Amino acid sequence: MKVGVYVDEETWNEMKNLTFRKHGTLRKLSREVNAYLRANLPLLALRKGASSLGIQIRKVSGDEVIRERPRMSTSSLRIIKEMRSRA
Repeated sequence: MKVGVYVDEETWNEMKNLTFRKHGTLRKLSREVNAYLRANLPLLALRKGASSLGIQIRKVSGDEVIRERPRMSTSSLRIIKEMRSRA
């Protein structure tokens, strides 16, 4: 897929320098940009890894998180008060 992006000149020059130092040419610049994006998109890596293991990933709503959140049998406020009273 061909995509156009706007990158500040300093960042782009650094990417070109890194690519040139690694390969001795700028012909692999697109490959290096793609590799950098893949390395810095952990959600993409998680999805691919889960898919290769046959695990389905689905989006979870905030309501579902709240509903499934574990409940503490003791309030943190009470624990802190007890700790302070012992000191």
